[in-house]
Amino acid sequence: MNKKLPSSNDKKPMADSVDIHRLYEKSVQNVVHEIDFMKQIYSEKRGKKAKIYREDFCGTAYSSCEWVKQDNDHLAIAVDNDKSVLEWALINRLNELSDHQKKRINLVEADVNNAETEKSDILAAYNFSYFVFKERKELSNYFERKNGQTSVKHWSNIVKTFQKRFNTCSKFDLNNCQTCVKTCRTMVNSCQSLVKHCQKMIKQCSNSVTNCQNLVNNCQTLVAR
Repeated sequence: MNKKLPSSNDKKPMADSVDIHRLYEKSVQNVVHEIDFMKQIYSEKRGKKAKIYREDFCGTAYSSCEWVKQDNDHLAIAVDNDKSVLEWALINRLNELSDHQKKRINLVEADVNNAETEKSDILAAYNFSYFVFKERKELSNYFERKNGQTSVKHWSNIVKTFQKRFNTCSKFDLNNCQTCVKTCRTMVNSCQSLVKHCQKMIKQCSNSVTNCQNLVNNCQTLVAR
């Protein structure tokens, strides 16, 4: 019995076969940069090394995993109220850690406003997760932190520092891009000149071919006489 060949309509869309959590990590996260930035800012502001790191709205806990990887003394607390994504983190992220690293990270299923955790040196909330707070008071209360972990002033200082560095990087990248664009334009202009030159040569060759054909025809006429 002949088997029915699968038609193109039977193929599942690529989107059905990808992992949305991995796509999210690849599209918006650079955990090495995030952790390096937090460590540097804390050291500059506090004059010492940070040890305990709390990641609110942690999702896959990717950043927390990077934290415990970077130093044997680092402890991480990853908080999220979505049980399914924490289960994904447990299977796909924590299983990549060594036994010693696993012991130093704690996944907490809770609302970030109500989570009872050890006081952290750094409290991080990435990718505008706090946009979940729709009222000014809600956002202010979150920034103030009932357990006194941080304050609006400290948040403001961190944001200003980040903006300053981002602007510096943006200017640097912009200058590089402008130089690159100028170089590309010069190359394009050179290519355009070359194309024009080639077109001129082709035209000349075409004229030469036409002249040759005319000469051959004249020769053939003379031979026929």
